[in-house]
Amino acid sequence: IGLVTPRIADPGEERRLTFSGGICLTDPPMWEHTPDPEEARRWVKEHPKAGIVVGTAMLVRASLIRDIGMLDDSFFAYFEDSDYSFRSAQEGYRNLVDENSVIRHEAKNTNTDPWSIKPHWRYYMARNECRFWRKHLRLVPALKVMRWNFLRAMREMPRYIGYREATDATLAGLWHGWLNRGGPYNPHYRMPRLLARAIRRFYLERADS
Repeated sequence: IGLVTPRIADPGEERRLTFSGGICLTDPPMWEHTPDPEEARRWVKEHPKAGIVVGTAMLVRASLIRDIGMLDDSFFAYFEDSDYSFRSAQEGYRNLVDENSVIRHEAKNTNTDPWSIKPHWRYYMARNECRFWRKHLRLVPALKVMRWNFLRAMREMPRYIGYREATDATLAGLWHGWLNRGGPYNPHYRMPRLLARAIRRFYLERADS
């Protein structure tokens, strides 16, 4: 075992689980978290060497650090834990969720309250998912996944289209993901103006109509 994490639950009175397990596969490409304990158990059974954990609370085996090094700080925030989990699995370790422990951590309401999500989160998630696949897949499969990520972002963006800082951050993140650019977020980052204008016109104005 290389990495262990607890389950994660919302700190509210309902204490609903928000993370029970994760999986990352490269053939076919798949990266997903689930709050459902049964689905998490099924993933462990079907893909015992493909588990991913989250950095919210992560126990790291000392020998794993000696074997693969530290977190990749070029991600800066978000997906660095998925990258570490994937590298752990490649080295032959298993990454597990301890079903007997739970940590309380406030979840981001990306579906019910998308306007509450800060622009930097939009940037990192858009950028680092692209960077993750570029790092771990060959070029053609990575480009296919990145195209799917882009189209998904375009489907989600109309829900916060009036929140200009967030849409700018998402587009900048996608652009820097394609460029494989790392490091911390800067609120002045932008996708090139003509490209951003074309994307807004084709995807967002069409969705608005």
